[in-house]
Amino acid sequence: MATLSIRLSDDLEEKLEQEARLRETNRSEVARVALADYLRRQEQERFMAELLEEARLLKDDPETLRLVEEWLPIDNEAMEIAEGRPPGAEEEEPWWE
Repeated sequence: MATLSIRLSDDLEEKLEQEARLRETNRSEVARVALADYLRRQEQERFMAELLEEARLLKDDPETLRLVEEWLPIDNEAMEIAEGRPPGAEEEEPWWE
């Protein structure tokens, strides 16, 4: 396991110490968990930003629009079947009422 030395402000060091006492563990474990969580969130945010950028590029693509229009009725039919309604049947009462 690697060792990392960091400098902390007095305030941050006190918060770290307090959290370690509350968790009944040491400061290193609290820091490891916090760092792992931070890095996971950063990776997730980058992934979501990339996904959003790809979606923005695809929204104006004519082929994408054609595929969406082609598959929308099939998707709606699948949802009706999943909800226990016959395909193409009108809803008796909207679900939100």
